[in-house]
Amino acid sequence: MNTLVASIGFRNVLAHEYGHVDAGEVYESLQTGLGVYTTYSQQIAQWVQSHP
Repeated sequence: MNTLVASIGFRNVLAHEYGHVDAGEVYESLQTGLGVYTTYSQQIAQWVQSHP
């Protein structure tokens, strides 16, 4: 959950402070941080299946 919260925070930086974004930081986040969305979507799918 902490990684998802961190990614939301990073999205906020990209959306609201895009003039001050470090390109290296964006690249690093894209290389290492996208797995959180796969995990999150799998957990949501499991929850939906268990709550008909």
